[in-house]
Amino acid sequence: MKQYVNICVMTAVAAAMISCENMKSDGVEFRTVTINDMYKLDVEVGNNPLGYEITTDMMFLQAKDENRKDVCEKINKSIISEFLTQDVCETPEEAIRKYIDEKIESYKLDVADVYKEEILKNKGSDDGYSYASFNHNTHLKGVASRGFDGIINYSLTEDSYSGGAHPVSYTTMMCFSVDNGERVHLEDVFCEGSDKKLVELLTDELMKAKKVDSVDKLKDMGFLAFTEMFVPDNFSLGPDSVTFFYNQYDIAPYSEGTTSLSLSYKDMKGLLR
Repeated sequence: MKQYVNICVMTAVAAAMISCENMKSDGVEFRTVTINDMYKLDVEVGNNPLGYEITTDMMFLQAKDENRKDVCEKINKSIISEFLTQDVCETPEEAIRKYIDEKIESYKLDVADVYKEEILKNKGSDDGYSYASFNHNTHLKGVASRGFDGIINYSLTEDSYSGGAHPVSYTTMMCFSVDNGERVHLEDVFCEGSDKKLVELLTDELMKAKKVDSVDKLKDMGFLAFTEMFVPDNFSLGPDSVTFFYNQYDIAPYSEGTTSLSLSYKDMKGLLR
């Protein structure tokens, strides 16, 4: 008798849990929106459901004072358009829900149909076929923090697994002016032509962090073996230093993970605007 695969959607947790963190006297505060969801296939591996799980924990700005409302909305829209959706959304909750729905639809199109085929093809097989590669997950973690005077730093880390050899983690960092809500870019911070000196400083900082005294020794460890040092767009502006963030594979193999290098404003004298 022909059996059909019954694929169901399960909303595990669809409530937004909001927590607020009071900030200083700039008229804004942070709130965290957490929304979790899961699309379930009809098979369990052990006691675990098989399917696609998405969890989101993202901080957004909200105004404590009415005159800061426009700035908060501007920064929130930048965060939403960068990480969640280009569509117009009234609230962060709506944007996250849209992101999750689109991810699940993509999973259903790209994975669920293949899963059906595999179930039918391997039905009754005793070769120990594993369906674990169909078990996908995504976790978004967005963190806002106060940095240099008048600057809000934002980092979004996406940890995901989609059936490959290992999970993938990717972090994007953004800086905003709390005065006008504009994004702050590298060219707003550093003088034109400063790249060469910054590369030297970053290379020295990497050697110091890895406790070696030459680039060749860094290469022996896997760093800069297949690329030159560069100044990444991923950075945050702290009270005393700029931190540059390199994702997996940027300057080192996956096994070395991510790399953060901080340069003090004092060490970058003459390079800053």
